[in-house]
Amino acid sequence: MKKYRKEDQYYEDQYDRSTIKILKEMEGEIKAKGIPLNIATDPLNPNLSLAEQHALGIHYRDKGALRAQNRKEAIIKWKQEDEYKDRLIETYIPPKKVNCKTCNARMELSGHLFKPDISPVLFVFQCPLEHKPNKVLFPDGDEYFFPKRKCEKCNGDLVSSSERKETVLICKDECKQCGHIVIDEYDLTPTEEKPITIEDRKKYCEGFKNSKTFTQSLKDIAELAEQLKVHQKETEIKQEYNIDQIEKPTIPQVEQRLTKLMEELGYIKFQFGKPDMGAHVIIEFSVQDPTNRSDRESEKLLIKSISENLFPTFWRLMKQTVSYRLGYITGKVKCYADDGGLLKIGKEIKSVEKMDSKINIENQ
Repeated sequence: MKKYRKEDQYYEDQYDRSTIKILKEMEGEIKAKGIPLNIATDPLNPNLSLAEQHALGIHYRDKGALRAQNRKEAIIKWKQEDEYKDRLIETYIPPKKVNCKTCNARMELSGHLFKPDISPVLFVFQCPLEHKPNKVLFPDGDEYFFPKRKCEKCNGDLVSSSERKETVLICKDECKQCGHIVIDEYDLTPTEEKPITIEDRKKYCEGFKNSKTFTQSLKDIAELAEQLKVHQKETEIKQEYNIDQIEKPTIPQVEQRLTKLMEELGYIKFQFGKPDMGAHVIIEFSVQDPTNRSDRESEKLLIKSISENLFPTFWRLMKQTVSYRLGYITGKVKCYADDGGLLKIGKEIKSVEKMDSKINIENQ
């Protein structure tokens, strides 16, 4: 049984052979007009505008880039299509005992047709004595008849005839209604596909690997310009709000910092709980106040002291979480390490600095 799926190299060669043919034809047309393929180094044709020469050169390079970009996908598609055909001919059994209408000889299976809109597969049978026409059958044995071709001028019926002269097949269609005649000639000379040369594959296939079209390159340039613009804006914001100067202590460093602060204020046993490592790091803390301060005084002092201590850093006390009960105080601190958080902190610091500066000026 014929297998449609071929070796991988067959599909790669077919695609590359087509690419080489397309680009060679384009190359020939461009050279015929005296246009250099390398606008940057080769002399220009004085009889053509610079824009036209650039356009043709770009079109050639775009075609090469697109052929290289689409190569893998096209080869995979061809393989899958042939594998699907093999599955169909394994699934559907060809009709038996098909006889020639001319000599009644047993016809032989010669091929398949795949017309999804008509049938998953059609079986083509030919007479061993080469009588025509061949038979095209559905899997159930019913014969399939191709739609009659019509005249392109008046849609009338056609009378078809053919004649072979050596290696040329001449097909003639004549309209019964308007007499319009169409003659097509087909060269039946056997052609043997020559191996692809290393030079051709390197120039027309590998030479465009990883290349981009003119439009794709322009898009990349536009995206790069936008990225540079965003980066420049981010840099200006960082400079304006001194983002890089914001202190960024680690969790152990913050714990040590606040432990020392609490001890200086008369609090004891300050400690962090387990950090919540979400979008923002949030840590619950606890501390005890053994002094005679009232709950209100103790809570107010803690909030004010921790807020001031953490102000130069990217940590902030979550004031609404602070709770005092019988000398035991709990609360949470939050880290603003992302770009948006750092900008928020930077604006807060700058706002306070401006206010302090204004107050100093007024007091002078």
